Amino acid sequence: MYQASAALELTNEIHKLGGNVWLYTGFTMKELLQMSETVRSLVNSVDAIVDGPFMIEYKDLSLRFRGSSNQHIYERVNGVLVRKE
Repeated sequence: MYQASAALELTNEIHKLGGNVWLYTGFTMKELLQMSETVRSLVNSVDAIVDGPFMIEYKDLSLRFRGSSNQHIYERVNGVLVRKE
């Protein structure tokens, strides 16, 4: 999130090529939505987000696409990010 402007440019280019973008961040969705306009634009442009920090005490190797159970997956459905788990 410290280089959100560059990440937003990259996301836009990947989408032009037909790709999908997943954003892995140690911040929670609530924290992301309280950050700068550029960060919020990045959040609104990606296809999925895995939020929250990895926490060793919640480590779970059976989880798909995340390392600990405190992390959440948000996927874009009909233009809106929806929490999947």
